[in-house]
Amino acid sequence: MAISLKPNPKDHFNSFMNLLNLRQPFTFIRFSDGEVEVLRNRKLTISNKKTFFRGKVFSNNYPEMDKKKFEPLIDQEFRKDLLASSIFRSKAFYKGIRTFSMNDTESILDREFLLRLNGGFDSHITFSDLLINENYLKFRSKMFPLILNKFKNIVVVSNWRSEIKFKFHKHIKVCDNFIKNYQNEVTSILNALINTPLHAIVLCSASSLTNILGHKLYLLRPDLTFLDVGTSINDL
Repeated sequence: MAISLKPNPKDHFNSFMNLLNLRQPFTFIRFSDGEVEVLRNRKLTISNKKTFFRGKVFSNNYPEMDKKKFEPLIDQEFRKDLLASSIFRSKAFYKGIRTFSMNDTESILDREFLLRLNGGFDSHITFSDLLINENYLKFRSKMFPLILNKFKNIVVVSNWRSEIKFKFHKHIKVCDNFIKNYQNEVTSILNALINTPLHAIVLCSASSLTNILGHKLYLLRPDLTFLDVGTSINDL
């Protein structure tokens, strides 16, 4: 029987649901085009009204909290840790990458680049938009309520402005433009996470820092579930 070399978003979503229901720890992190730029060691700037991406300048409407800047000659500690998260493989460590259905050249190149870093395609490669797009309504109606019901201790890692509208154990605040103060920020957040109660869940929405925290925490606290929720619960 031929083995599919393409993730199945429904299968992975259902697999995550089963793991959450059993409170069996796993980690899910996501790599999008911004992470790929850093991994390729190319300058990336997101500032007020302007984005420098792939050598070109684009306009944007991002809020102040989304400002960030990666300078290849300065920010190598950050890149090194992001690279470590992209090549790491383990039985409970899932990585979302660019969609397999897009046909534009850049997306294909990004996808193949991430697969090479991973050592090829495997059953722990899924989509970076697994919890949004096609699965978003199921995430909000089924998965998120399951998390609230199953986990007594929910830790949220997100921007310092966040006003969390659900019951949580602890909110760990992330500064704006964390790359500028990367080493202090990642150390401070890990120190706050290391004492998380046993078998808790961490919901993380911290841009590329999420990938790094997910990897480091997997090694330090394998009893924790770590979920990169991205923008999927922004309203909450």
